[in-house]
Amino acid sequence: MSSINIRLLSDRELSILFSFNIILPACNALQQLEALEKVVEKTRSYAPDIMNHCEKIARADHLRYLVRRLVSCRDGITAKKLFKQVLDNHWRILLEEAGKT
Repeated sequence: MSSINIRLLSDRELSILFSFNIILPACNALQQLEALEKVVEKTRSYAPDIMNHCEKIARADHLRYLVRRLVSCRDGITAKKLFKQVLDNHWRILLEEAGKT
């Protein structure tokens, strides 16, 4: 019987995992969102336990980043839709990181 050692990732490690920078225009949030989904699926294939623990928080953090970029690009309609996804994934981000949100 083999044991599995699971180490929880720090906030910094989660940021590094999900805050990858894709060489795309800043306002191309939908392509960045598609790229995020590919990274999530790939990571889930080799680290499902970690993904079960941190996927929603990391997704909310990355979506919040995209919302901020969309606001900068004056695309409020898309920003509003993505912000709803932020809250659906991890609503406590409003309390935990109010300054960034």
